[in-house]
This record gives sequence, C-alpha cells and structure tokens, in this order.
Amino acid sequence: MKKLNIGLLILGLITVFSSCNPPSYIPTMVNAPMFKNGGEFQASVATGTSNFDAQLGLAITDHIAIIANGSFADQKNDSTGDFHKHTVFEGGIGYYQPISKKFMMEVFLGYGNGNIQTVEDSYSADANYYQIFLQPSFGITNDFFTGSFTPRFNIVQIDYLYDEARYDKLTTFFQPTFTAKFGYRYVKALVQFGFNVSFDETIIFEYDKKFFNLGLTFTLGRKYDQVKQKEFVQ
Repeated sequence: MKKLNIGLLILGLITVFSSCNPPSYIPTMVNAPMFKNGGEFQASVATGTSNFDAQLGLAITDHIAIIANGSFADQKNDSTGDFHKHTVFEGGIGYYQPISKKFMMEVFLGYGNGNIQTVEDSYSADANYYQIFLQPSFGITNDFFTGSFTPRFNIVQIDYLYDEARYDKLTTFFQPTFTAKFGYRYVKALVQFGFNVSFDETIIFEYDKKFFNLGLTFTLGRKYDQVKQKEFVQ
C-alpha cells in the first residue's frame, strides 16, 4: 500500500509539473554535483517530467570539472496511437570552489541538442533544438545532505513544427532550480524541482514551465573529514 501511495504521489507531481499540451521543449534535469575535490566522480539516474535522465560528473582537478547528461523517453499508447519520444544529450565544463568545509560554489558552461516528437489527441509536436547553457550553483554539502540552488540560463535555437509549417526560433529560458540529496556519503536520494521561465512573448510553441525529478546519486572519490578521536589518559 505504501509503494502504491508513493507511486501515485510521483505520478500526480509529474502531472502537475507537466504542460497541458505536448511540449516542443522540455527542460532536462540540472546536473549540480557540488564537487569537493579532484578525482571525485558522481553518477545519477532519475525519473520525472523529462521521463528518464542519466548524469555523470568528474572533477578533473581540485577546481576543474566536466559533466554529461542524457534525457530519454519512448512512450506509446497502442489504443489511441498517441506517443511521445525525445532524446537529449548535453555536456559541459566548469569551475568549482569550496568556500568552506560545508559551503560550495560551481559554474558550468555547456552545449546540448535534442529531438522531440509527440502526438496527443489533435496536437502534435516535432522539434529539434540546440542550446548553450550557463549554470552557476551555490550550496552546502556534508556526509548526509547536499542542497543547492542553480539559476540556469539556456539560449535555445529551436526548429519546430507548428500548424503544419516549420519555424526557427532563437530564445532564452531562465531555469531557477532547487536540488536536495539525502543519504550517507556514497548513495543519496535525489529530489529536484525548478521553473522554466521565458520572457519572450512571441513564442508560439508549447514548453514545460515547471520540472520535477526523483532519483539516486552515487559518489566515488570524495574526501571526507575524518572524525577526530579523543585520547583519554588514565
């Protein structure tokens, strides 16, 4: 019963965070590793409004890191013929800096491209897009919890089908995102939600205005502070 309730809760959240009509642009899960040291590696898997996301991150040095993201979906309703497919790949390089033992900051610059195809009722979406993103992150991290805020900026060049005609559009999305990871050191549950904001009033294609993801994060190579043992003199 508990598993059923959790599943219904996740489904309800995904429904609330999704757009009413099939979107031509879907924001992917933000990759905010909050690295502490060189040699640290992170991998994450999650499900949510972007269906399935996989992420990798590696701190090459004590200040330079790389990230890679993938988002995938292949859903079909055999009774109605409706379907949704998308494939998105992203990669980036960035700089990170521990401000103190717990407080961190990082910034990544990256590039991505994606394809989305959807048919639902009388509406269809068919789009290809390329994007450049800039994502600074600020947060805290310890053995049990990592929390961060990421105001991501995406410059998107999208080629999309609308009313049986194709259009090209260059636009910018602002995606303030909150990420929380709960667990202990090497494995943590991941919860992320954010907003996808456009200030361009000329956009005529559909896009998700909110996003939400649940998943797991695995960490290797992080240097943890050793607990000092008190010496007792008899």
